[in-house]
Amino acid sequence: MRQAASAKAEHRSLQEQVRYILTNDVKLRSRSVCEKAAEYRTKLAGRKTVSSVVEDLREDRER
Repeated sequence: MRQAASAKAEHRSLQEQVRYILTNDVKLRSRSVCEKAAEYRTKLAGRKTVSSVVEDLREDRER
């Protein structure tokens, strides 16, 4: 019943209160953008790329 009292005090429905709690929980559990980017860079580090987007754009502009 504590959530119902909290929802009433915040002028929210119980459903809105549960959504608020879950949304905040997800934000607290998720990693930062920097951590995700570093992990992605690590995954891509060993791969050989044919060309980069920048190189593709430069070639396209030269045509």
